[in-house]
Amino acid sequence: IDSVYDLYFYTRNGLYQCHARVVDRYKANNMFLVQLDLTSNLRKHQRREYYRFSCALEMNSRPLKEEEVQAIEKDVDLLSSDILIPGLPLQKSVIADISGGGLRFVADYAYEVDSLILCKYRLWIDGESKEYTLYGKVLGVKEVDKRPGSFEHRVQYVHMDKDNREEI
Repeated sequence: IDSVYDLYFYTRNGLYQCHARVVDRYKANNMFLVQLDLTSNLRKHQRREYYRFSCALEMNSRPLKEEEVQAIEKDVDLLSSDILIPGLPLQKSVIADISGGGLRFVADYAYEVDSLILCKYRLWIDGESKEYTLYGKVLGVKEVDKRPGSFEHRVQYVHMDKDNREEI
């Protein structure tokens, strides 16, 4: 009695957390029960390494070609070594949320899971528009409910420098 615990609730809408104090404990119908008083508000718990920001940002992307993928696998900095193949068409999409670890976007096309893609988008940093050209691995793709032909992609950044990660 009077012990304080962190409580976590797993729901369809995510993970929630609060603090509670034990006010009573007893046995009923051959079960041990504990009565708790919440000592904090119930709040959504963020389990991610990076904060995920909901947004609606335009993005252009394309799958990386085999020679570009090989360069990434060798840890080559693609931007400074000019290994990107110029002039390849980019496809439009909309970023739904973004973090220092990756992003989620919706498009009218679907990339292959585990494929590497080029992502280009702009963010306002310190009052200025900055363009980011980053590489990501597609972790998951699913068709959007009630929107046939639209696909939600989850992407994790690969070979991203620390400064860009912190800015995002």
